[in-house]
Amino acid sequence: MLPPLNTRLRRAIVSNHLSLVKRIVHNNPTLLQNPDYDDKSNTSLHLAAKHGHYGIAEYLIDAGHEDQGISRNSDWDTPLMLASEAKQVDVGEMLITQFPRCASWTNRKGMDALMTSARSGALHLVELLLRSHPPADATAHDDDGNTALHHASAAGELKALRLLLHFGASPLAQNNYSWTPIAYSATSAAEAYFKQLVAEFERRRVEDLNQQREREREKGRQRVGGVRLVTQDDAGSPIGGAQRDETIPVGHLVQEAGQVQEIEVVFLCNHFNLNPSRTSCDKWSCAVARRLLDFYDKPKIIYEDKPSTIRLQQPQDAAFKSEGLARPTQNSVHLIISPFRPIS
Repeated sequence: MLPPLNTRLRRAIVSNHLSLVKRIVHNNPTLLQNPDYDDKSNTSLHLAAKHGHYGIAEYLIDAGHEDQGISRNSDWDTPLMLASEAKQVDVGEMLITQFPRCASWTNRKGMDALMTSARSGALHLVELLLRSHPPADATAHDDDGNTALHHASAAGELKALRLLLHFGASPLAQNNYSWTPIAYSATSAAEAYFKQLVAEFERRRVEDLNQQREREREKGRQRVGGVRLVTQDDAGSPIGGAQRDETIPVGHLVQEAGQVQEIEVVFLCNHFNLNPSRTSCDKWSCAVARRLLDFYDKPKIIYEDKPSTIRLQQPQDAAFKSEGLARPTQNSVHLIISPFRPIS
């Protein structure tokens, strides 16, 4: 006497008999999910995922196994959790790709697929879960407060430790019993390796932080017109404190001036004194200022804490006429480069 169809279907899945699975499901569509109530209500896909039968799992999904929702057994385990627990990487990768939303789902114990993957040492699945959309949370904890790092440490999965630390898992996280992941190290050698990893990642974190701060400081210096040169006027009267004499080629200056958001052109009656009551002020775009600067070979640069000043001695008539502007009567023109307000 032949066993029932549901039993025959399970046997076909376990033995990886794809053609028999297709024939049974095709002739009996209601048996597609076929939960086994004697085995935690595991469905056909749970069984295929657990045994790593990629072809059968793919067929079941295409046949609509998960059309009404992602399967869960009586422990709330998804097929992905069983695949990761059994270290079935190929099937697990397919399930992550097909159903990324279940990456952060938890079972009755509060464990997610990342924790089961870390515990089993399925490194490829650990990385896929951390890079999925939405990604698994490396800092999540189960009902006992254990993180994926706790589970990897207890299982002696040293490569998983490094991978989790790289994605931001905290080695100082405490579970409900106030134990950190290092305390669960399987051996003394594993504990020493774990501590070495933590020290290495902390050193890298500090180096990255210092580099980021340096980049921010460099951006702050470039934001002020991209100019850092300091000089005095021809009479030797400093503007803005102690400064030094230096000139800059116009081509470089024009290129740097293009980085600012606004250029205020100020015609000074007395270039020793930046008194607003004794100046007239127009606002020009960077393009106008560039063309105007082309008439000067070596304009003087005055760098201050806030705006930078480009001083042009003996303004040329042709420069202003080409832009349809009246030539200033003063002996010098100061271009105040201000990066603090965008051009409207």
